[in-house]
Amino acid sequence: MAAIRFLADMNISPKTIRTLRLKGWDIVRVSQFLPANASDQEVLHFARNEARVVVTQDLDFSTLIVSGGYGSPSLITLRLTATDPEAIAKPCWKHFPL
Repeated sequence: MAAIRFLADMNISPKTIRTLRLKGWDIVRVSQFLPANASDQEVLHFARNEARVVVTQDLDFSTLIVSGGYGSPSLITLRLTATDPEAIAKPCWKHFPL
């Protein structure tokens, strides 16, 4: 099985991304490749072309994927009460295969 590759939306902290990378995740942030004002459609297009799963806190992505009729990219929408990078990177993520 191929490793899962992730694309973190702008609303995911760079600290969280660094923490996940240290734990072995293949995760990059949108700002590394697109302008800060890139539209959600541009982010989805980039994720689709790069075969990356979008990680976001923005609920609009679900609607865009469904209304666009796309089979990809996959999407993880985080609904968090704690935003500490260590808290995000541990319990729930340990069950994901790298």
